[in-house]
Formats: sequence, C-alpha cells, structure tokens
Amino acid sequence: MVARETVSDNDLAVIYEEIITKLNELNFNVFIKNHPREEARLNLKTNGVIKVYDPNIPFELLEDSFMCIIGCASTSLINDGQPSISIIKFSGMDEKNTKLRINHLIEIPTTKKIIFPNSIDDMIYEIKKMNYN
Repeated sequence: MVARETVSDNDLAVIYEEIITKLNELNFNVFIKNHPREEARLNLKTNGVIKVYDPNIPFELLEDSFMCIIGCASTSLINDGQPSISIIKFSGMDEKNTKLRINHLIEIPTTKKIIFPNSIDDMIYEIKKMNYN
C-alpha cells in the first residue's frame, strides 16, 4: 500500500525500493497497490514487483491473498485478514506527525494489530517470523 506522505517522495520511494529489494532477496513476491487518488500516488519503480494493481480498485476488493500488508499510514492496514506492517517509524516523518498517524490507526475500531517496527531490519525480522508460523 503505497502513497505520498508528509516526507519527501524521493525519501519514501528509496525506503520502499529497499524493502522491495530485501524481500526479493528472501524470495518473497511483492505486489504494489497505489493510492486511488492520483495526486496521492507515490508511483514507485516496479523493478522486482510481481504485480501492480489498478489503483482505482479498493484494496478490500483485491482477489489475491497476501502474507502481510506493508504501508505507511494507510487505513487499509487495519483491514481484517493478513497481518499489517507500518513503515511509519522509519519513514523519516517528524515525531509529531508520526504519533498522530499511529494514534489514528490504533484508535480505529478493529481487532487487527498493526506492527510498527523501528527499522527495515526489524520489519524483515517480523516478516520472517510470519513466514515460519
């Protein structure tokens, strides 16, 4: 789940591209779903990506299954089903906005827990744990 945030597009793209590279090295398939609103799209490079979904299709209507969802602060992270990981703590977002966005996500009524790792390496560790369960 990729979208523009309150950090530079370039910085966020670099983070997502590093995530894609690391996941590919671990033989995970990577899919991209851009934000439906065109001006909010990050438009990442798609090297190493298995599939890029039509951004106009809501995430909830995608027919594929996923081991987990990775995003920054998208409300799609709270959808029931697979685990979700937010990159917000290592996105470069300032502390005030980080706290506001995390609080927004955790205050939405859901039974789902979102994982908020502090680094890409912590995120990869969490994904490896999911893969072995």
